[in-house]
Amino acid sequence: MQVAYLRAALMEFVGIEEVLPLDLADRGRGETPLRIYDTQDAMLIMLREMRHVQLHLLNTSFESAKMEAFYRFGEDTHQTQVTVLTVPKADLAEIRQLRNASRYDSADLALAIDWLAEAQAKWGIGDVVQAGVQRYADMLIAHYGLDVADGVPPSDVPATGC
Repeated sequence: MQVAYLRAALMEFVGIEEVLPLDLADRGRGETPLRIYDTQDAMLIMLREMRHVQLHLLNTSFESAKMEAFYRFGEDTHQTQVTVLTVPKADLAEIRQLRNASRYDSADLALAIDWLAEAQAKWGIGDVVQAGVQRYADMLIAHYGLDVADGVPPSDVPATGC
């Protein structure tokens, strides 16, 4: 199931880019979509390419490792152990087999794959995907000058800010 969740998360991540032209058309300002590739952000581009690997080339089996972690509840700090799931580096290297791989310098692509392998080793691939979604969302907010209530009538904005 974890692999299915990763695949779904990557599809939703790229889905942001895919529906962006529709959202921008609804705004009616003639804006050009900020594509993931256009951000020139290696993290975002690698996650986008991982989506293609997961859909077309592989059925990943995660590697797992146990890590010590701390969490805080109020004033109390507790030690715990978490399981970190990672995509094997050999699976990440399959990005080189994609048609899009020709867009990138092979040395840069190798460095990006190494970076992704190291980044996911810290807290897992889920953490990297979550950080990528947040980064792309932040870029979209900044690029289009959005704020929480942009285009939303005040009555539709929750009072709690959630």
